[in-house]
Amino acid sequence: MGCMIERMRYSPFYNATHTGTAQLTEEAMTEAVIVDAVRTPLGKGKPTGALATVHAVDLLAHPLTALLERTGVDGELVDDVIIGAVSQVGEQGLNIARRAALAAGHPERVPATTVDRQCGSSQQAISFAAQGVLAGSYDLVIAGGWSP
Repeated sequence: MGCMIERMRYSPFYNATHTGTAQLTEEAMTEAVIVDAVRTPLGKGKPTGALATVHAVDLLAHPLTALLERTGVDGELVDDVIIGAVSQVGEQGLNIARRAALAAGHPERVPATTVDRQCGSSQQAISFAAQGVLAGSYDLVIAGGWSP
């Protein structure tokens, strides 16, 4: 599963001063918004399942590619890819977010990281992305979760 989080700026806006009066200011108010969300297909994890032969990196690369295609966003504009993964072993190990981002065709300059917070990994990845947008570090982030 993945979602695209983008910075939205609203300016000018009314700002209440310490005296309680409202003033129109030229400051920008920033919000983190989810632009789009996609997920991989569901299937039973058994050796004869429809997805059993699909490598974990390729399975995660699919929604990363779909997000760019569906939104029409240029991959060069993505500031980071943050993916939460509960079980980073075997083919899911060694920073699956980075390997999937590259497999999805994201430019090499776009960083990607994998977060392990057990059952809350995908929620933490999305929170990190939103926090980065609100702090002004990112304009556009792809975040989500992965579980084998």
